[in-house]
Amino acid sequence: MIAMIIDAFVKTTVLLVLAAGATWALRRSAAALRHLVWALACGGVLALPLASALLPTWRLNLWPRLDVPVSLHVNQIAGNPLPRLPPSRAPEQRAPAVSQSGAEIAHAPVAPDQIRVRVRPDWTMLVVPLWLSGFIGMMMLLGIGLLRVVWLGRTTGPAAREDWLFLEQLSRELGVRRPVRLLQASGPAMPMTWGIRRPVILLPADAGEWPAERRRDVLLHELAHVKRHDFLVQLIARVACAIYWFHPLVWLAAARLRVERERACDDQVLRAGVTPSTYAGHLLEIARALRPAAATSLASVAMARPAQLATRLLDVLDARRCRDTVSARAAAPAWIAALLLVVPLAAAAPRLAEPQGATLATAKPVPARAAPPPSPARPASPRVNTIASNQVPPPATPVVEFVLGTVEERRALDLARRSDRPLPKQVLGRCLLHAKENPKETPRGGQVFA
Repeated sequence: MIAMIIDAFVKTTVLLVLAAGATWALRRSAAALRHLVWALACGGVLALPLASALLPTWRLNLWPRLDVPVSLHVNQIAGNPLPRLPPSRAPEQRAPAVSQSGAEIAHAPVAPDQIRVRVRPDWTMLVVPLWLSGFIGMMMLLGIGLLRVVWLGRTTGPAAREDWLFLEQLSRELGVRRPVRLLQASGPAMPMTWGIRRPVILLPADAGEWPAERRRDVLLHELAHVKRHDFLVQLIARVACAIYWFHPLVWLAAARLRVERERACDDQVLRAGVTPSTYAGHLLEIARALRPAAATSLASVAMARPAQLATRLLDVLDARRCRDTVSARAAAPAWIAALLLVVPLAAAAPRLAEPQGATLATAKPVPARAAPPPSPARPASPRVNTIASNQVPPPATPVVEFVLGTVEERRALDLARRSDRPLPKQVLGRCLLHAKENPKETPRGGQVFA
């Protein structure tokens, strides 16, 4: 899991940097085209982890190695034996110890193919819980916003039809084929829209008293959001921010997406014949007098926000700006370019390399010291109450200290297969399975495995 997060971070960085470069190159083009680039980038960062899991691996020598150590808390493994190591030069017997009564204590011989494994703890075990807590928090905020707009859609009454007769006419002019519900709030509310199959446009309570020109401009702006599926694109960006909440470039991409979205809708309104100065005045009055409904900013598309108002007004009044729209045929090359970029990027993987430390398959046992000749047993003495530790030599067992270089079992098995001495699948499988089932166990020094 940790390797997947690091791999997604690197690939997302590459994708977003390329998207930023593309939008900078298109700074003289229409805002709708730049919005399309950022939308494809946000969708691409969501598709990268899934595509990486489904596509075949394309290993590159220049790709950074993403091996991360993992701690295995293993106390006991039963089943098939570990691969045999070279026989120890130490004898298979240990010196007897002396008990309180002076009698000898027999020790079981240590087989030459036994090893002791020390597994070092690792800080990376905290990465996954930290990422999961941030993801759950972001998704909870998005869920609250969605529940809020659903509640508004069920409790808010429809707008008076006689005041908005030109809704169907404007929908036909913009090419909106989906039925649009027009709701009117009971108090002051920023004009906003939400919904995918049955979009909804929310208007403030005093919208019926607006001049006909302002009502037409507001409907044109909100219908432009509906035509462009901006609500769906915003949901994709919000989910991307929840998954990559630790990545600053994802948040920057989502912010640029909102800016270009509003510019593109303003261009759509001005292309319908609205006077720029008049439309700028409407935006200023609406942003000054109204605010979005509570807890709806994450799950709806509002018409005007004070934070973006200054740059929007300058763009509206700039007669030199390109205000073209992007048709489906014009967007096809951008989709193809995104696929040609995301697919190889998702398949790219680091080269196989030796992990940090030695593995079970390639570890070289530490030769044990030859045990000194056993000392003769001393006669029993009432003053001897403990076992003399200096009379018990260290066991003739090779010690292997290792840290697995990858998290995924398949990559570790692949590494073992590439080594000179193959590692049985059952051994490493039991290690990983035991570590997952017993995450709170603490290794107690070296453990002996038969």
